[in-house]
Amino acid sequence: MTVKIDKPQGKGSAKGVPPSLEEPLKQKNLNVPATSELVPLSLAIEAELKKELKVTSAETGLPIVQILKEGYQLWKKENGRI
Repeated sequence: MTVKIDKPQGKGSAKGVPPSLEEPLKQKNLNVPATSELVPLSLAIEAELKKELKVTSAETGLPIVQILKEGYQLWKKENGRI
């Protein structure tokens, strides 16, 4: 009596088909936002400083981002970073 055993089916490659040489590489991790585009910045600050920034923003009509940007520019100038 002869028993026929089929060849086991492999899982195959989970990587998929490699791109063709003519197709340009599309690497999303290299996308750099435009210099004027706003991107999120997450940081923790004291509650009192947050309140002061919001009040100053409301009093001057400037966005908090602009106040922080101007403060950073002043800091760089005073510390010889420019």
